[in-house]
Amino acid sequence: MTTRVAIYARHSSDKQVHSTQDQIARCQKYCRENGYEPVLVFQDESISGAFAYDRQGLANLIEAAVEGYFDCVLAEDLSRISRDQGDVAHVYRKLVYLDIELRTIAEGQITPLHIGFKGTMNAMYLTDLSDKTHRGMVASVLKGNIPGGLAYGYDVVHHLDDRGEVVRGNRKINEEQAEIVRWIFDQYEGGATLNHICNVLNRQGVPSPKGGEWIKTTLVGQIARKTGLLRQTLYKGVVTFNRMMYRKNPDTGKRQSFLRPEEEWIKVPVPELAIISEAQFDRVQKMIEERSSMHKKRLLLNKALKKEEKPPRKRKKAKVQRPKMRQVNLYVFSGKLWCAFHDQAISVVRKHKYSCAAKPCPNRNLKHEYLMDAAFEAMQQLTIDQINEANAELSEVRKNLEKEIAANEAELENARKEMRTLLDNLASRRMTKETKPFLDEREAAILKIRYKIERLKKDYAPMAELPEQEAIDILLRYDEAIFPLSKEPDHQPTISRIYPWFKRFTVDLDLQITIEYDWIRLLSDLRSSNHKTYGSGSIITAPEEAKSQVAS
Repeated sequence: MTTRVAIYARHSSDKQVHSTQDQIARCQKYCRENGYEPVLVFQDESISGAFAYDRQGLANLIEAAVEGYFDCVLAEDLSRISRDQGDVAHVYRKLVYLDIELRTIAEGQITPLHIGFKGTMNAMYLTDLSDKTHRGMVASVLKGNIPGGLAYGYDVVHHLDDRGEVVRGNRKINEEQAEIVRWIFDQYEGGATLNHICNVLNRQGVPSPKGGEWIKTTLVGQIARKTGLLRQTLYKGVVTFNRMMYRKNPDTGKRQSFLRPEEEWIKVPVPELAIISEAQFDRVQKMIEERSSMHKKRLLLNKALKKEEKPPRKRKKAKVQRPKMRQVNLYVFSGKLWCAFHDQAISVVRKHKYSCAAKPCPNRNLKHEYLMDAAFEAMQQLTIDQINEANAELSEVRKNLEKEIAANEAELENARKEMRTLLDNLASRRMTKETKPFLDEREAAILKIRYKIERLKKDYAPMAELPEQEAIDILLRYDEAIFPLSKEPDHQPTISRIYPWFKRFTVDLDLQITIEYDWIRLLSDLRSSNHKTYGSGSIITAPEEAKSQVAS
């Protein structure tokens, strides 16, 4: 029996645009050479191998493994699954539990020995790569380059080195933004509050470093991390690096940042990039610390004073307050009013007043009571001819449903015959682990066809051909259903029942309303209904003269 294989590929950088395709092609060639059958391909693009928590392709592979779609997982090498020793061991244990082989082109069949040894090597590779990256960035800073993103007040300098490669990390002062920086430092040193500085900049339309409005945290950032424009050491001509360290949370797999001790920070002077003097920068830092400590003291003092002023009271048991539910009445045209002049909805503009959104339009400031009268008058205009016309229009829909029901019933009979044949052939054979999922799949297909037939029959039921006498009965039941609104226009039990029968109430000149009916729902409800009780405690029916008029 041919081994069914799922191929998995991953590359870690968006610069490796062809990496996954190369891996997949290599795995497919391996399958052809070894007689394997590749059935599924899973891939993760531009995702690091250090974390497995956010890899959708790997998650889909595990789900497919649980469903039993393949017998083996093939990758280029074990590091494609994960470079984290714990993650690759977790995936391996799941596959072993599901009796699925893990194989790579580089290592062959993966065993616990590979998980321990290769996993350790991959983890050491990640640690070594992190150290080399960090050392490279430190060396770049010591040469005078600026790491990280672009700071406000500076522009990036683009140029090539002697080998024609792009030199990164060079900056030059943006004089327009530098003037804003100097103004902010002068204002803060002069005693202006953060709110005042932000308000002035926003009123003058000066964009913030991120392009939006200025807020306090833009200026002072977080105290614990010493961030913010007023704490940027580059403004006094000093690059500060190595402030943050990053560790992976073992529970979530996500990388989290931590502030290093200040003695571990790397500071390199770049006097050519100074925007303000070092003395002014240091004075502002001192003021920030003083204002911060004074703010904390004021909070503590106010808290203490409040405690002294208000002696403690005995706590009373809080009363359980039930939320007040606002009763909203449903009207027969709620959400269904439409303007005949502009072909758009008419909505409530204030209490019991409705207007079309288009200007100018005659349908503006329509009073609720007038609309209620016009709607009820339009509802009374339903005739036998309209019911018969609707029945005729539904005939084509009926024919299509009949054809679809017949086709599905034929398909169901064929599926059942196929199932009976399979069961007869398997009677003398032993059930294998491949047989049962196949039979379950066929049984699920039969159930799906049966469900589809039931749904089609349910859709067809209200559209069956209407005899003439039944059309008269439907009109009588319709008149009886809407009759309570003649005495009480907002009779909620009646409106709740008849509301689905109407699709749209189109308002024309002089409050003339045309109704578009939901014929399928209306005919379905009135076909199955008898005389029902409307209102509270009494049976309300249409007058006898109305019945005789309909019958005639």
